[in-house]
Amino acid sequence: MQKQIPIIYDWANISVEQMEKEYDALIAAYRSEVERLIAKTETCTLKDFELLDEIRDQMRKLWSPISHLKGVDEPRINKDAYARCQEKGTAFSSEISQNEEWYRVIKTMAESDAYQSLSEEEKMDIDLSMRGFRLSGIDLPKDKKERCKEISLRMTTLSRKYGENIRSSSTPEAWSKFVSDENLLEGLPESTKQIARKNAEDQGKIGFLFFLGQATYITILENAKNRELRREFHKAWVTRASDVGPNAGKWDNNPIVEEILALTYEKSQLLGFKNQAERELATRMATSEKEVIDFQNGILSKARVPLSEEISSLSEYAFKKDGIKKLEPWDIAYYFDRAKEEKYAFSQEEVRKYFPLPKVLDGMFTIVNKLYGISFKERKDVVLWHADAKYFDMYNAENEISGGIYLDLYERAEGKRPGAWMDEAIIRRGLPDGSVQLPVGYVTCNFNAPNGDTPALLTSDEVETVLHEFGHNLQHLLTRCTVPSVSGINGVPWDGVELASQFMENFYWMREGVDLLSGHYETGEKLPEELFAKMKRAKNFGRGYFVARQLSLSISDFRLYSEYVPENAGQANDLFRKVSADIFPMITLPEYARTTCSFGHIFGGGYSAGYYSYMWADVLASDAFSAFVKEDGTINWDMGKKFLDELLSRGGSRPFMESYIAFRGRKPTEEALLRQYGFVK
Repeated sequence: MQKQIPIIYDWANISVEQMEKEYDALIAAYRSEVERLIAKTETCTLKDFELLDEIRDQMRKLWSPISHLKGVDEPRINKDAYARCQEKGTAFSSEISQNEEWYRVIKTMAESDAYQSLSEEEKMDIDLSMRGFRLSGIDLPKDKKERCKEISLRMTTLSRKYGENIRSSSTPEAWSKFVSDENLLEGLPESTKQIARKNAEDQGKIGFLFFLGQATYITILENAKNRELRREFHKAWVTRASDVGPNAGKWDNNPIVEEILALTYEKSQLLGFKNQAERELATRMATSEKEVIDFQNGILSKARVPLSEEISSLSEYAFKKDGIKKLEPWDIAYYFDRAKEEKYAFSQEEVRKYFPLPKVLDGMFTIVNKLYGISFKERKDVVLWHADAKYFDMYNAENEISGGIYLDLYERAEGKRPGAWMDEAIIRRGLPDGSVQLPVGYVTCNFNAPNGDTPALLTSDEVETVLHEFGHNLQHLLTRCTVPSVSGINGVPWDGVELASQFMENFYWMREGVDLLSGHYETGEKLPEELFAKMKRAKNFGRGYFVARQLSLSISDFRLYSEYVPENAGQANDLFRKVSADIFPMITLPEYARTTCSFGHIFGGGYSAGYYSYMWADVLASDAFSAFVKEDGTINWDMGKKFLDELLSRGGSRPFMESYIAFRGRKPTEEALLRQYGFVK
């Protein structure tokens, strides 16, 4: 049998217009095959589904590069054609999931004697299909099913528009800040100023021109001594795509937020759920609203005391240092960083010199080689969508190519959405001839680009970010599943999918890990032990605040979707403000803050009523990683095999808690996380 090689997309010739006709043809072919199988209902076997699997896979391969380009090179994508294809896909998905005759085909198979002889993956595939039918309203009257379909279509449009508004309000054309006096930029890293100087030169100006990229925004808030500059950037950031701020009303997401809330509530009610939160929990590890609420409040109760102490101390520090009488949101990161620098005698600018991106990537690949026996090698012959992008082949322990990964890690002012994310390029699945299609993934970040001969230098947060997104990809790339619906991250509950990513972050805080990740960009020297010790001592500085801030967002999200009723329309931003005031009574959220207008995770990113998943998975990740730490504080690399065998490779082929218990020998506890946070000794 011929060995499979990873599928590489032809990025030079991809366009949404080109794929639309092929997409239409595949939808038609799928419908035809469904009708054929409906006619065979009682005699269908899994082999009868091979053609459907192939058609679905072709559809994914058409859509994946288009969707990816929408995030990394948006000007290449015809918005109208993209919208049409996205809506066709949503309509088709609703049509299939509400087809009663097709439901009977799957139900017949689920209730047959043959079901018992299926593999674990095959059974789960059918179980997930049955759940999907129920959650699409298969048992509803025709008029209510049609309304569910209408809502799904409208939600697709709204989510797309929501994201487009955020990107439009963040472009250089929408907002920029020109500074002619370098004295006003005191505290900023030289690399940031050099990029801003080049931006100005490109427009024929002498000075510094800043855009509203995420990396730039964070750098300003953490380092700019000029308080007014911080305030100006903060206002521009928290008013993106809203009714206030520099572009008031031009790309306003407020009406979209309200319509999304109303539609998700209506659909939940149609399907027999109390609200959107309850409906989402039908597919997650958490089993009830009470469980989620108690979980969040339990962690918050542990964070409140350190939070109060930290903010009180920070207020005193800011007043003593600069005469600040009241801390504002644009002051927090700056004074935390300054206080940490003074207390622990180091700065992030000192740290980042030891973490040039090429060395971080090399160290990251070495870590997973030690854990799982895999390796990565860059290919130079692959044509990509941008000069910044790279492609790596993945090799297994037998030195055979077993997958691949695309990396696109630098911030771009035009066409690339902010943030960091992973996605599937190609899904691992079994092929009819007995071979296996190899998985390929994407990792996208927004770090400051190299400057001349100086490589991109990463902060601690940025090192953790690339480890995080790579961790997601490992679950996708290292799956051993061959059924697409449970392969990789598919079928994994949303509040468990962050385990693999947050687990990887821990290696940054181990001496053996940091030795692999670090190397001074000029000398190659590893991160000095003295500096690493300072970093570890400083790790939990401000932890109460940062945990409370994460909880403020997750509690607001969950309450938003669990408490919404039509009578509460128009109060989304007020809810975020009230939750913030309860958790941070000492810090006033500005009236102009419009958190809901740019909170893409919960209005277009799959995290509606699920932002708690990050901290939920933090518990899992901390507890799992504690199994890797020997008594002497070194890494037990041999645990990687068990982690791979019982968790990473399993995808959604069995209930996720079963996979966790198979690895850990018990259910997870919060002890490791609370100890990691410094909340318990």
